[in-house]
Amino acid sequence: MKDFLVRNIEDHHYIQIQSLAREKNISMNELIKIILTRALVEGETDSLKRQMINHMNEQNTTTNQLIDVIAKLIENIDSLNKVINHYMR
Repeated sequence: MKDFLVRNIEDHHYIQIQSLAREKNISMNELIKIILTRALVEGETDSLKRQMINHMNEQNTTTNQLIDVIAKLIENIDSLNKVINHYMR
């Protein structure tokens, strides 16, 4: 009879889990809990990585937009300097 947490898995997976549980001297249910916990933590880590990458991409976009604005401001200042220099002559 299969344990509660592993009753709906394929036989070859059941045998692998059973063997590993014996090797580690823990119950199959405990091994399943460890495996699930690690999977959840890994999933959360991947989610955080994706969030960080998205945040960095947004920051790069914002930085590029700021550079464009600064370049436009420099053009406007240069134009104003030309006008001022023209009237100062």
